[in-house]
Amino acid sequence: MKSFSIGICSLSLVAVSLVGCDISSSDEKKSEVSSYEKLPSCSMDGSTSGVPLVGEKVYVSEEEMTYLCSDSGWVVSSVNTFDALPLCPGSRGRNLGLKVYVETDSVYYSCGTAGWLESEENSNGDKAPELENGLVSGFATAIGPFLAGSEVLLQEADLDTRTKKLSIQEKAAKGSVTSANGDFVVANVNSYSEYGIATVKGLFKDALTGETSEDTLELKGFVRVNSGDVQVNVESHILYGRIAALVNKGYKVEYAIAQAKKELYNAFGFGSSPDESAAALAVAILLRSNLDGNDFVDAVNALAEDFAEDGSWDNDENRAALADFAFNIENLKLKDEETGEVLLKESDYRKHLEAFGLESVAGFEEYLTKFWVASYGLGGCASARQNAVVQNRNESSDSAQAYFTCDASAWRVATDIERDTVGLGNAPDGELVAGNVNTDKMYVFDTTGFGSGTTTRWKEPDSIVLVIGKSCTAEEDMAFTVVSTEDADGNDNYYSCVNRNWGVASEAAFRIGYECNASAKNVVEKYKNAEKNDTYARCRENRIDLGDGTEMLSYSWMPTNELNYDLREAECAVNEVFASGKKYYVCTDAENIDFREASEDEVELGVCNEALMDSISTYKKDGSPVYRVCGENAYIPGRWEWSATDETTFKIGKVCSAATIGQSRNIDSDSYTCGCSVYDTTLMDYKLVTDADECGYNPLAWQKN
Repeated sequence: MKSFSIGICSLSLVAVSLVGCDISSSDEKKSEVSSYEKLPSCSMDGSTSGVPLVGEKVYVSEEEMTYLCSDSGWVVSSVNTFDALPLCPGSRGRNLGLKVYVETDSVYYSCGTAGWLESEENSNGDKAPELENGLVSGFATAIGPFLAGSEVLLQEADLDTRTKKLSIQEKAAKGSVTSANGDFVVANVNSYSEYGIATVKGLFKDALTGETSEDTLELKGFVRVNSGDVQVNVESHILYGRIAALVNKGYKVEYAIAQAKKELYNAFGFGSSPDESAAALAVAILLRSNLDGNDFVDAVNALAEDFAEDGSWDNDENRAALADFAFNIENLKLKDEETGEVLLKESDYRKHLEAFGLESVAGFEEYLTKFWVASYGLGGCASARQNAVVQNRNESSDSAQAYFTCDASAWRVATDIERDTVGLGNAPDGELVAGNVNTDKMYVFDTTGFGSGTTTRWKEPDSIVLVIGKSCTAEEDMAFTVVSTEDADGNDNYYSCVNRNWGVASEAAFRIGYECNASAKNVVEKYKNAEKNDTYARCRENRIDLGDGTEMLSYSWMPTNELNYDLREAECAVNEVFASGKKYYVCTDAENIDFREASEDEVELGVCNEALMDSISTYKKDGSPVYRVCGENAYIPGRWEWSATDETTFKIGKVCSAATIGQSRNIDSDSYTCGCSVYDTTLMDYKLVTDADECGYNPLAWQKN
């Protein structure tokens, strides 16, 4: 309710006068009386103190009207609603020429012979203009910005309070696109309405081709004139007709705009609150698709007309065609039929738009995906639907028979196995079942799943499973089991079940009954070979250096001997001699656990090794001393063994070698020198030589001087 301030009663009347004329003044300086009868007489000259002057207004609360003090007395000045206007014309032409302001419409009406009509003085009435000689700027784009110089028209749009229909002023303010980015400006705009219709007409940069369009395009937009961000694009053009239709049905303008957007986003499957810039660009790209220029213009106008009627998209064939287009460009399936070359992909649009010099390009790709997903009737792809397989439900689509699977919150084309096993449900672990689409193919159920925790999944069996006739599953206690099959030539083939997969195995694994694995490392087994002979094998761990500081481990049965089988429970301590039964043995390889019988010297002296190099020891055999020295085998590097030596070396405690040649040692009263004995033809006798080169191959020994 709009109130008007009356100068005399609100500012200069004393308390007695206020009571006398029943005019009260609020804190907001509003002047009013309770009923028409309480209105005082008007004064034309102001001679009567406390009486309103001609031209002043008083609100009558009982009638919810404001009255004007005129030279003919009190007349209605304003009312709350159009329906509250007094009779026009009244009896004997009463009220003819009267101008009354309607609060809810913010419009002045004049009483004429045809009734109440909007006053021509509205533009100069009490309603404040939204813009007065203002500047409206914005951005105009089709599938790329309109070219500089493109024409822009702005018309005032408002609700006709009598017809309750959208009223568009014929007079338009003119402007133009001023930059390569589609920016436009319309100057000297005078509008008493918050809303207007912006129309842009011209050529545009085409993100499909990267070039300027060949055909002129005209787009409209229902805009707020004082928003500072007027957008005219393909989306606004489609919304325009629908907004007008809703307003004409009784919607307030702001509600009509919100409802039209909601309906459009629903028609395209964009969700309730999309990124509006990205959604608008996606709509343009979809309608542009790969049509010729004129066809693009026709497609935009056809959808705008269709959508305006009921806020829905009723052409299922067109929707399906655009959904196929969106799917194809996203998945690189739009190809030349002869060469197979990809003709168009999503990234081409972004590349062209960025080449136009735009600072940023909205993320339209997400909404192209939402569109084809919605058009195919796939539904949501959240965690609860992970691995769900759904058939394209759009019968008008070129891929109506295709299946899609929800993978990591996104839909993708289902593989043959995903398509063939959809609807099969669960089965016993490892069971082979024919596909429900391709019945010639077999699939196996595996409860472990693949990359998805314990999700039950079907998988395609390999050829070995089909040959063997059963799958490799832990539930059947098949782990490390080995089976045999016979091929067409009568040859035996062996397979082992490892990590739920069949792999080629050795005959040894089959004869032993299980495959060598980490848990069986160093185990020795005895089995009968094909000739029924006793055979022995040890489960060996193989290490393969991958060259990056890591190793790969594998396991296999390797031939071994009966001794290792007999000593399979013995502890392997390298170079330590131990007794088993009546014999002595020594472990020579701690990693591969390899045993051999110990020699008599080793039983008495222990195992010769590098740490005991040149050690000299003795023991008695049959009551006689035996002298031995530990050294490396001259013909087998790395092999250490005891060899015979003499009592002199034992007593000296040092082996005569290249390191000690020429040195002398005393034993009791005798003196010995390390060297070799060489026959001297001149002396016709052997002589002591202490030069290593001169000794050559003659053995070194302690020679008595």
